[in-house]
Amino acid sequence: MFSKIGLIGAPRSGKSLIGKYFVQEKEFKALAFADLIKKDFFANSQYSEKEFEIAKKIDPDLEKQIRKDLWKYSDEKRKKFGDLYFIAPVVYEVDTYDGNIIVTDIRTQEEFCALEKIGIKFVVVVRDVFPNKESGVQGTRIPYCKVSDKPVFWNYFENKETLYSHCKDIFDLIRGFNG
Repeated sequence: MFSKIGLIGAPRSGKSLIGKYFVQEKEFKALAFADLIKKDFFANSQYSEKEFEIAKKIDPDLEKQIRKDLWKYSDEKRKKFGDLYFIAPVVYEVDTYDGNIIVTDIRTQEEFCALEKIGIKFVVVVRDVFPNKESGVQGTRIPYCKVSDKPVFWNYFENKETLYSHCKDIFDLIRGFNG
């Protein structure tokens, strides 16, 4: 039986690094909703993907602006083409893939619900603030009621190497919690 896992959490909470662990150590394929959005956005905006990667390392203000513009762009596309515009291709690939797969960036209720329908296992990755009834999951558009019964992994590690070394705990958490 294959595992299909989804990571919910704010930007910079460690989801991509966790996905990298699953790819390298557990032979998973990693997908991200953001990959489709970014590809479309960078092809049609004043920013480049390289500029975004550099900004993540040295210019937090530019990174925040690009992320804000990405959200705005994706919202405009969803308004024009429907909520599933960026979601359907990822969900289809997850549903039809004959192997272990991890979706590393679930941030909207629509993404969550579409993956929930096909039986994906979820974990919430938390770095700063625990999801609560008022605000939901920080950095996402997912209400608390959707994740209140999901396992939570606290990423309180100071560096990527330490987080990576604890990714086995996430794998065990997901397996134990979801059966």
